[in-house]
Amino acid sequence: EINQLIDKKGEACNNCHGTLGPPPSRNNKNYRTFKNLNGQEVIGMMNPIYNEEPCYPCHGDQKKILGILDVVISLYRANIYLKADRNRVVIFLLLTFILIAVTVIFLIRNLVTIPIRELSKGTVMITEGNLDHQIPISTKDEVGDLARSFNFMTSRLRTYRKESQNWNRELENRVKSATSQLTAANKKLQESDRKKSELMMAVAHDIRAPLAAFKSCLQVVLDGYLQHDPAKEREMLQRIEARIEDQLTFVNKLLDFSPIAINSKKMKKINFHEVIQKVVDFMSQLAKTKKIDIEIQKDAEELSILGEEELLIRALTNLIGNSIKYSPSGSRIWITNHCNNGNIELMVRDNGVGIPEDELPNIFEVLFRGQNAKNQKEHGAGLGLSIVKEVIEIHHGKIWVESKESEGTTFFLTLPRISN
Repeated sequence: EINQLIDKKGEACNNCHGTLGPPPSRNNKNYRTFKNLNGQEVIGMMNPIYNEEPCYPCHGDQKKILGILDVVISLYRANIYLKADRNRVVIFLLLTFILIAVTVIFLIRNLVTIPIRELSKGTVMITEGNLDHQIPISTKDEVGDLARSFNFMTSRLRTYRKESQNWNRELENRVKSATSQLTAANKKLQESDRKKSELMMAVAHDIRAPLAAFKSCLQVVLDGYLQHDPAKEREMLQRIEARIEDQLTFVNKLLDFSPIAINSKKMKKINFHEVIQKVVDFMSQLAKTKKIDIEIQKDAEELSILGEEELLIRALTNLIGNSIKYSPSGSRIWITNHCNNGNIELMVRDNGVGIPEDELPNIFEVLFRGQNAKNQKEHGAGLGLSIVKEVIEIHHGKIWVESKESEGTTFFLTLPRISN
């Protein structure tokens, strides 16, 4: 091909010159791809050989281009390698995409889906009333902040629920207590009404029977059954007078037992020793008639209480009078009075008929009279000990009894002491 001219319109020159193309730049590298006669894809690189200074000795300096170097290379192996590289790249990209997708899914699952699922689960559990559930906090992002806020909310709700439960329990206990108190008060009212009814019936019975007897006795006198015998009529009238006296005593005791009469009294500081001594002096004549000695033991110091002297005298008169009434002739009554732990303690002991054990719980009830008392004395109101108990309780004291049948009875009472 030496000294052969190249057709610039040829296929090899078309990339640079085209049909009327300008000459190529010296630094321009040109290539072309085409299929050869065997149908294989090849690449052709056309490079001009420029006439440079080292070439002048042989070629002179007149020519600019000495020749053309046209290199044609087959792309068969290159295409195989490129195809293989393309496949590897596609597989790599696919694997990379899958890995990225799995990573994104994993991150979304752990950072978003699982926390949101826990939040949803916690919401359901709170809706069902389980406030002890806590959402695990695994991140420090917005989802973690939401879980932290959710746990704080459930903690506050749990606290409020406990406070509400405690308040409800307290309210329930107060309602129960109030209900119990109302029930007890209602029972007391019912019991009070029952006792009032029984008292009215007993009082009516105790008054009606003597009145009927009075009427019968008077009818005997008025109808002349005694044949106008003055002595017999006088005896009958005396019997009526004695029974009327008993009824007056009974009515007076009923009036003494009236709460209005008792509560209207004004209390003041009194010497309790002097009250006891007044009662003993008053009852001494009755005791002497039965040959009963009364022995008093008391503290040397003065014992004062806040009370109403007349009521206390009446109560102690009933108490000591019962001991005299139900003690045998020639016996003794012991009265002991002293101070213990800021309270005045009084003991009245006798060795009389005593009280049966099954009757002890009832002796302070209104109109109650034990069988021994009925056997000992035919007539009695059954109000004495009721009055004693009422007076002692008005003075903020307590009274109780110990007794054995046929051996005697001991009454104990305490009253609050005040400083002298």
